[in-house]
Amino acid sequence: MITEEQLEIRKTGIGASESSKVLGISKWGTALDVYLDKIGESPEQEFSEAAHFGNVLEQVVADEYERRTGLKVRKNNKTLRHNDHDFILCHLDRVVTGEKRIVECKTASAYLVDAWGDENTDQVPDDYYIQVQHQLSITGYEYADIPVLLGGNQFRIYAVKRDAEMIDYIVSTLVEFWNNNVLAGVPPEIDYDHKSTEDLLKKMHPGTNGNDVDITALEQWHNVRLDALAKVKEYEAVASGAKNHILAAIGGNATGIIDGIGSYDRKLVKRKGFSVEPTEYMSMRFKKQK
Repeated sequence: MITEEQLEIRKTGIGASESSKVLGISKWGTALDVYLDKIGESPEQEFSEAAHFGNVLEQVVADEYERRTGLKVRKNNKTLRHNDHDFILCHLDRVVTGEKRIVECKTASAYLVDAWGDENTDQVPDDYYIQVQHQLSITGYEYADIPVLLGGNQFRIYAVKRDAEMIDYIVSTLVEFWNNNVLAGVPPEIDYDHKSTEDLLKKMHPGTNGNDVDITALEQWHNVRLDALAKVKEYEAVASGAKNHILAAIGGNATGIIDGIGSYDRKLVKRKGFSVEPTEYMSMRFKKQK
């Protein structure tokens, strides 16, 4: 669990969970997120329930790791820094007592099970592989174990070995990012295609100053957007028509079976009514010029 003090310290450098963002392979953010955090301009982050329960269950995962392996682990609350680049830092969940082995405790949704390979291998999500390689680069250790609780009822342990080539790539990329972006005050390019970018941009610009701005130079992207939306509607119509074929064939029956493939199940779902709490957000809609 990262403490408030550790969060403040992390602003003085790049933490292990941020490396994959700088490298451009994270599902959860981009180099721009990290840059804004380091210069003190990061939008306020909401602490998700997934992150909350990840912290709550960290001790449970550590205890189960001890039970299954017979090893003892200890906490390490120190801020560790790279010998040659003190802005490359990390905090460790646990370390195996008497061994130079990191233990990085994880929890994951049942929907993400497919992102994890066979147990006792290093087939873990890219974010976590980069995270522990970052930690190994600082500690000098050779091994990191990643015990994970999947979907609340599947427990697996993965073993990651030090990857010297990957570590060289991580370190060189972080050095370049720190020097050419953070210290130089030059924001990295926006990854426009990343799923987190829209949310980040909205948080960076939460209000409006009421002014107009000429974006005629972006006419191409306007046309790309309209073309993509038209295709989405077209394929949604195709999918809806296909669904109606299936519904008509099933009729009033409970299940429609496609031999060798699967089945469509019909069932009555009842939901309680609810009221929507007041909220506010910035919307963007295109209005055609008259």
